[in-house]
Amino acid sequence: MGTDGLFDNLFDQDIHACLHPSVRAKKDQKDDFELENPEGVAKCMANKAYNLSKDRRYMSPFAVGAKKYGHRYFGGKEDDITVIVSQIVRK
Repeated sequence: MGTDGLFDNLFDQDIHACLHPSVRAKKDQKDDFELENPEGVAKCMANKAYNLSKDRRYMSPFAVGAKKYGHRYFGGKEDDITVIVSQIVRK
């Protein structure tokens, strides 16, 4: 879960890049996965979004959306950035 400051600055593949290293298959359960470090994933996403929000040359998701509607906007979009990563554990 995240605020618009996250999604205005990160594409899906950026989020996946933070998430993927922490996803592990559960032992003896072929189709069940867990996060080893949810806090690290959240920090990775928040830090990446913050750094890109400061980059005036970055073609952010916000900039791409603005272009679709005929607006000229370049760079990341500075905004509040909040990220919550959680997981549900089946027992």
